[in-house]
Amino acid sequence: MILNCKYLIIGLAAVLLLSCNDNPDVPDKPPVDPTKGILEIDFKLPPIYFLPNSRIHRVELCLGYNADSIYRGLFIDCANASDVLQVYTFNLAPGVYYYEAGISCSALKDSCRWGGFPGGRFGIRYSLTRVEIKAGVKTKSSPGFQ
Repeated sequence: MILNCKYLIIGLAAVLLLSCNDNPDVPDKPPVDPTKGILEIDFKLPPIYFLPNSRIHRVELCLGYNADSIYRGLFIDCANASDVLQVYTFNLAPGVYYYEAGISCSALKDSCRWGGFPGGRFGIRYSLTRVEIKAGVKTKSSPGFQ
């Protein structure tokens, strides 16, 4: 019985050692298409001096070909914006794009209204940003809230 367990442990250790990728030159992910560019959006929450950071939330991050398509809701792609993730990436063909970022406030009473959120609590403030994507290049951007 002890002999069988020893072979089982040796077999499992061999499988674990052989499944590790010790060669750092071989990536685990497929290579990025060189004909496309990467848009990296650092979606920082803006400081609002009298609202706690825990009451400001990321609620929307969508891409469009132009400002008019954003206004009409004709998006190319949207990210699932959350309070946990700050950096979002998109693989895009070269060209000019616009993205819309939205934040919301969940503070009580009139705090959100005084913080510039239309409609008060759960109102959304938007930022529209223009970016140019080039093939094989990572473009970094951050939305600017007024």
